[in-house]
Amino acid sequence: MYSHFDHVVVGSDKMAEIFQDSFGLPAERMLRTGVPRTDFFFDEENINKVVRTMQNDFPIIKEKKVILYAPTFRDDELDEVKIALQVDMLYRTLRQHYVLLSSCIPQLTGIFKINTRDFHTMFPRNILSITY
Repeated sequence: MYSHFDHVVVGSDKMAEIFQDSFGLPAERMLRTGVPRTDFFFDEENINKVVRTMQNDFPIIKEKKVILYAPTFRDDELDEVKIALQVDMLYRTLRQHYVLLSSCIPQLTGIFKINTRDFHTMFPRNILSITY
């Protein structure tokens, strides 16, 4: 089937290799377009912009390493939040060098809050979908 195509669109060099090996296609027929959702992570300017925004919004991350807790919830858990972490133990053990940041899915209607003073910063719900 692929021998009839002028070009084959692939997301990466690795995928191009796989298509070439699997379907006997020459390298010049591969169009490496990238993957829009992950291309951001290879753009230094955009990365720096997000780092500056995050540091302005959450200055504590300039001083400490970040632990991100972004749990997923199932349909039957949208009204009641169950945190699968021993936050008190994390706080006692890591608070000097780490900060815990969390983000919930937008559909969550229950309250998600951890009260451990300087260890935890609550993300707004849309923080993981920053417009780049």
